[in-house]
Amino acid sequence: MVVTFDSTGFQREDDTTWRSPTTGDRISLKVVDSPLTEPAWLEDIPAMRRNLAHGYASGGCLIEAEPVVIGGVRGVCQVAKVPLPNAPRGQVFVANIFLAKATGFVMFGYIAAEQGITGMREALIMQRLGVPDNWVLPHPYDPELRSAVPYHRGDDPAWDAQFPEHPLSRARAWVREMVAKARVDPGFAALPDYLPKGAAPAPSTPLDPAWAKIQRTIPKFLYDLEEDSPDGEWVKLTDPALRRGVLFSRQANDVEITVRVPVDPVAAERLNHVVRAQPDQLWRKGRDEWVSGWRNTAPADYRDRVAQTVVAVLREGLSVSPERLRVRVWDDNEPGGTYGLATDQPTESGAPQVATDWADFTARLDWVLQTLPYNAVLIISSPRPSPDEWCYVQYMKRHRLVSEASAMDVAGLGPEFARKLTALGWTATEANWTGPEVAVDHDTRGVPERTVATFREAFGLSSPQGLEFTAFRNGSSDDLGYLVAELGLPRAER
Repeated sequence: MVVTFDSTGFQREDDTTWRSPTTGDRISLKVVDSPLTEPAWLEDIPAMRRNLAHGYASGGCLIEAEPVVIGGVRGVCQVAKVPLPNAPRGQVFVANIFLAKATGFVMFGYIAAEQGITGMREALIMQRLGVPDNWVLPHPYDPELRSAVPYHRGDDPAWDAQFPEHPLSRARAWVREMVAKARVDPGFAALPDYLPKGAAPAPSTPLDPAWAKIQRTIPKFLYDLEEDSPDGEWVKLTDPALRRGVLFSRQANDVEITVRVPVDPVAAERLNHVVRAQPDQLWRKGRDEWVSGWRNTAPADYRDRVAQTVVAVLREGLSVSPERLRVRVWDDNEPGGTYGLATDQPTESGAPQVATDWADFTARLDWVLQTLPYNAVLIISSPRPSPDEWCYVQYMKRHRLVSEASAMDVAGLGPEFARKLTALGWTATEANWTGPEVAVDHDTRGVPERTVATFREAFGLSSPQGLEFTAFRNGSSDDLGYLVAELGLPRAER
């Protein structure tokens, strides 16, 4: 066979199909001796994704289309959902991997259908998010697209670990297995890659205006000689929808650029493949990240070359969208500017004056905690019904972020209260509960999500609109007044 893989747990039905007797999931394998007819492929990933999303829209929804590398062959994995045939509700999730060459292609896929009570993943996620108004999201590959099945927050792969038996999670787990272990016939692997008619190879594909602007701006990051450069010790470029990005940090006279290798093996293999292809050995491999950068005295042409590779890493290695890319700038004293790029600072990105729901508050808290000044203390609490009854989560920011939660069972949960806090990652002490100390330079390590789950599940709050906060900075008169607008909460008066 052109592609061989481990089919343990599946029974072979014919030459091209395997079925799981446990779940009913199917694996199919198809070899076609004629080339693909896609107008855009890996030479233009944004166009490819947009075309595929429109192709699925009439009967379902494309969830993601990600470049993969299997047995040294570059391909595309398409994960989609369609309505369950001949049923009033429910969905079928498919993951199709295409390995395309100039003379033909291989398509092998995984099909998993909901059974029994359908929609449980979505219902539980909505409950945990507090039924957000923005449950249905614009499609990441074309915000104007309206598909037959909506794209929503429940499609995020971040939820898969909490719902490992859901068919979408099973489909993604199969993809990871294929990327890690599937083998490709060497003769097929040696064939020329598929390239749509009239398309140029990927390296010569020009940048669209959005990427070009980002590439021009990157050399200015943390560069002292730029008169209009915002103050800052850290600059993060990230795609919030995918939670992927690049961190720039000042290290003495250097600017260090780091990209974390994703845990997901499919995404990790794609990133590693793209970074290794960059010229001039501008990147080096760390333990779980890739590192590049420049000296503060580096000439402009060197910083420009590094910027080109950063854009390639973002665009091809992390598969982020320039339209969704957001900048975050801060130092030990305060948040910084924007370098003229779109920012995720709540007050600069259209957030309402008051935190509207848990999803909105989670995004606000993520920005606040990462940009919180050194030695700052932030306490988020519910109004006190009495001097002895109140609930809170508090943080202190130093080189790491320390968090604590109240030991007061204000919701009257009894023994369930301690079980909930333990399940959320808190550890009991004599006075309260403590969370893991985390470094928040790259990301906030799930702290905002833990905070929201604590208020909702352990303290029984239905909305962030009943919260308030106290903030100060040890050794300073700074009252961190900007947090009123950024958190969308009132300051506590006590």
